[in-house]
Amino acid sequence: MFSKFTNKLVQRIRSLKTERSVSQHPNRDKNFNIVKSFDNVFDDFKFDFVDDEAYESQRFDCPINHIKDIIDINDSKRLIRHEMQYTHLKELGTGNFGTVFKVRAKVDDSSHTKEVACKVFNFGCNWNSNKASFTEKFESFQVEGRIQQIGLVHEHIRRYYNVYQIYCSTPDSVDNFNLIKLDHDGKLPDNQYKLIQAGILMELVHSTLYEWMINHNIEKFSEMQAKEAFFQIGKALTYLHEEHNLCHNDLKMDNIGIEADLGLEQLPKLKLLDFGISKRYSKKLYEEAVEQSKLITIEKPMLSDSKPRQFKSGVTPFSHLISGNAFLCESYLFANLIIMMLSVNINETAMDIEFIRNQFIHCHQLKDSRFKAVLVQMSEPDKQKRVTVKWGLEQLTK
Repeated sequence: MFSKFTNKLVQRIRSLKTERSVSQHPNRDKNFNIVKSFDNVFDDFKFDFVDDEAYESQRFDCPINHIKDIIDINDSKRLIRHEMQYTHLKELGTGNFGTVFKVRAKVDDSSHTKEVACKVFNFGCNWNSNKASFTEKFESFQVEGRIQQIGLVHEHIRRYYNVYQIYCSTPDSVDNFNLIKLDHDGKLPDNQYKLIQAGILMELVHSTLYEWMINHNIEKFSEMQAKEAFFQIGKALTYLHEEHNLCHNDLKMDNIGIEADLGLEQLPKLKLLDFGISKRYSKKLYEEAVEQSKLITIEKPMLSDSKPRQFKSGVTPFSHLISGNAFLCESYLFANLIIMMLSVNINETAMDIEFIRNQFIHCHQLKDSRFKAVLVQMSEPDKQKRVTVKWGLEQLTK
């Protein structure tokens, strides 16, 4: 249906080249004119002009249902006006796919602005010369964009507010109208239109958990801090798994944010960040994980010794340990992340096969025998004995 809509739109734009009915939008700069005759083209989509003096944008019901700002880079005035809409305050960090800035922006239809984070994906006008890089960035943007569409609302998950895209029209574009959208499969735009930048407005966090530990010279978590982190992030993961059949797929301390720095007296409020490689699975897969967990009980919540964990068949590849049911695998990695927080020197610890072998040593000093047993069970290498994150939370609240 979407490709049919695109073709219809292009034909309609071509027919309007010689006979356009142009009207002045109220409350808008006189230099900005909009085509009035588009209404009948958008039979299957919502279409309206956002009443905003800063720039011109269109709203569609698309595969990703957000406001998307379609800006023609050939018109410098429009680009400048776009930059004025989101005032960059400072750069917060750079990852594999994008750069995160602290910005002041509107996050709703009101005139109110607030400080938020903006993850910017720069593609460049000539992305065809670097297709692999473009594809990876674009896929990451699409994944996080759909997270905003899902509308995750949880106290321990970063909020996603809005998404924008900027396109550049080539000389052979149709009358410089930049209105071609992505199809239902998330494919690249028509060759006449080049995506040069995209961005996601998100909740601003104080810092990552790892940065917080470095700033306070914390080499490892106390048992109480680790247990609190288990509850906070565990609740967020259970919400993702149970309510949305979604796996984060990138659990690490760099992807956990803190709401505010409260010093060393208490663990800050934690928030799960960066859904760039998250993935949705079937409800049936999660139900299978829940059924397997029901068969596991803790009869003796204690560790008999602190010897390294032995594997049944010689050397076990780390890739083998992180395969199988996606929800049970994420539970497994989550438990190992908590154990890592308890390790002797967090700066020198990597989650690899050697770390897995020595889990018992890291857990041995825990005084809460039930917490100890839950971590050991959740970090079980045998896939048939693994349990869900929800199972772990339930065991600790009994």
